[in-house]
Amino acid sequence: MDSRLFTLGLKDLLHGLLVAVFASVLACIKTSLESGNFKLDFQQIASAALLGGGAYLLKKFTSNDNGQLLTRNRFLND
Repeated sequence: MDSRLFTLGLKDLLHGLLVAVFASVLACIKTSLESGNFKLDFQQIASAALLGGGAYLLKKFTSNDNGQLLTRNRFLND
């Protein structure tokens, strides 16, 4: 993935969206099943999606291609 430090690509945004939606829906379903009352709370799903997606995008924004936080990419001639 070509995502340098302090940049986000379209692929990062799409991946973040997928992670946010799937994680929040699954978390909401798990909570509903544990309580014994299966009900999807879309406000809870949206809140979890925003938090999860935001955290993922913040991590991608502050890391380099190798996943190292706050570290620039190293090239062979550096």
